[in-house]
Amino acid sequence: KKGFLVYFTKPLGYSGDCFVGDCPQHRYILIDNETVIIICEVTALVCEVTVSWEGTRDICAIYISEGRNVALKQSTLMSSVYIDHSQRRRYSSLPVDGLGGLASSHKERCAQTELGDNHFFWKITFRYPVLIDEIFMNFLTFSDNAFNKRFLIDFYDDHGKILLSHINQKVVLTSYRFVPMFDRHDNRVKSIKIWNPEHQMNESVFNKSFLRLCQFEAFGECAPPLYGVDCNGICSLSCMDQRCTIGGHCLRCMNGTSGNHCFEGCVVWCDEPKEDANESVHNSTECPKLFSPRVPFLHVENLWYAIFVTVALILIFFAVSGNLTDHVKMRIPKTVEDMTEGKDMSEGMDMTDGKDVTEGMDMADRRTSQYSSITASVTSDL
Repeated sequence: KKGFLVYFTKPLGYSGDCFVGDCPQHRYILIDNETVIIICEVTALVCEVTVSWEGTRDICAIYISEGRNVALKQSTLMSSVYIDHSQRRRYSSLPVDGLGGLASSHKERCAQTELGDNHFFWKITFRYPVLIDEIFMNFLTFSDNAFNKRFLIDFYDDHGKILLSHINQKVVLTSYRFVPMFDRHDNRVKSIKIWNPEHQMNESVFNKSFLRLCQFEAFGECAPPLYGVDCNGICSLSCMDQRCTIGGHCLRCMNGTSGNHCFEGCVVWCDEPKEDANESVHNSTECPKLFSPRVPFLHVENLWYAIFVTVALILIFFAVSGNLTDHVKMRIPKTVEDMTEGKDMSEGMDMTDGKDVTEGMDMADRRTSQYSSITASVTSDL
């Protein structure tokens, strides 16, 4: 991972705003000997990226991500479904089916409500809460799409509470991009609703009021502590309260830790910051007094493995103990029963020698008591 340099530039002749400079708060994650992830905390628009390195290297692929489309293949709902003259239904799932390129020239690939649906809406619900950085919608340009005049976007959390409401202030002809500005402590989105508020209906053509949405993309990532394509994985234990990459790596290491999963370095939280020379940590800290030597089995990354092994051993112990207890209980009472039968036989004999009979009975009683105490002792030990 050494020798890589990332620099953001502005293309010649481009008049728009672009971020220019080095990779801010850079972090390198070495996946293997052939793959490295470079993370830069850039909050402005990026137009051009230059990646350089020392020496001669074979580069197979470079991926630059603005965040993935978390809306792909998610659950959708629409107020009504339009059926065209070819009996094709314009289902609500079409804008998130992953074929957005086809919708640019074929309105049959667009979701559409019935004509005259004055209370139309389109809603998407995510399987798990997500963090959204940008929304992109494509409506195409149709003169009869009255919905393009004005619409409202509502963002809901997993309890149905509205996190943010946004209404466009100008006519949208083809596509629309929106960057939602959430409160940093209230940004976990579970669903999004696009609709036309009733007080704006007088601006639409009532007999042709409808919604046609051809493409919908929501760029972002799973909300902490989840990660993955389906948001079904749990991030590293070191960054449970922050978003991580699609592979489960922390975007930044906190409190003096380092490494791919932020397990290296300080074991206890650090108090006095001190600049670290480790290039994978920006403005990190050292803990000379709190540093703990590496013990292979006691690594934080092995915590869950140790817990699972311990639980499995306990279950095996109780299973074996239960079988042994049942075996002892089956055999010892049988022996006691045999001794009791021997006692009854002694009572049925002629009482010619009362002393011998009495001694036999006492012996049987003592042996029975002895076996009973053994049974109790074995049971309590197990």
